[in-house]
Amino acid sequence: MEDYTDNFAVTYQNAAGSCYPWSNTPVQTNPFIIYSALTTTFVNPLKANQDRRLFYVAEPAPAKINAGGLASSYDSYLGLEPSNTMADIVGAYNAGNFSDFNKRYVELFNAEPVGLLCVWDVKFLLAEATVRGWISGVPAQTHYAAGIQQSMKFLVNYTPVAYRHGVTMDDAYINGYPSTAGVALTGSNENQIKQIITQKYLAGFLQNCDYNAWYENRRTGYPEFLLNPSTNLNTPSTKFPLRWLYPSTELTNNSENLDAAIKSQYSGNDNVNETMWLLK
Repeated sequence: MEDYTDNFAVTYQNAAGSCYPWSNTPVQTNPFIIYSALTTTFVNPLKANQDRRLFYVAEPAPAKINAGGLASSYDSYLGLEPSNTMADIVGAYNAGNFSDFNKRYVELFNAEPVGLLCVWDVKFLLAEATVRGWISGVPAQTHYAAGIQQSMKFLVNYTPVAYRHGVTMDDAYINGYPSTAGVALTGSNENQIKQIITQKYLAGFLQNCDYNAWYENRRTGYPEFLLNPSTNLNTPSTKFPLRWLYPSTELTNNSENLDAAIKSQYSGNDNVNETMWLLK
């Protein structure tokens, strides 16, 4: 896989049940769009590194625009912290201190293809493998840069000018961005892994598996999630859960083998905090 046209992806057409999943069009309604908002986990890294993909994926915060802010300014974009209390989240939302999804996702039946495996996934995997010393021959920065660039080119191709908030990602910007300060791979191997997985998360937003960010965080610690013991529903509230429990159908239909699996993997302790073989 060398560019985004190689993505293993689902494309959409203007027919009921075949439109982009988040779209709200005459042929496919979506009632959930009234409460959507982006989080700090996604918005803040884009703002910190002056990443123009923000303007292609998000809408400016209503409160910022009402106060005279520009849709083309990074300062006009705000994420909601998902670990805050519901009261804080609702308060910020009602005050307009949040960024929504870019309107193209709602208004266009074919907003963008959704990939199950994308070229940037491959490039970031190769970058991580290089940093970890599993492969060699091509610098990690080369794979890493290609992942970012293909993500940007994908968004340029699928974001009409009217939805870019007056911000352009031209070839000069796309080619130069991965080598800019704060973005280029630097420092310890751990820091480079953090950079790679963070960029993998940003590129894969609204793509891949619904829980991919959680799986990556569980495996590497990135992207970084803020743990708030006062709102975390896990027990203990000072740690994130690690695994899904087996579904009830297994208990009903396959109890003997389920019991054996629990005993062999978790010493009989079937809870969400036990460490599965994948992480050992």
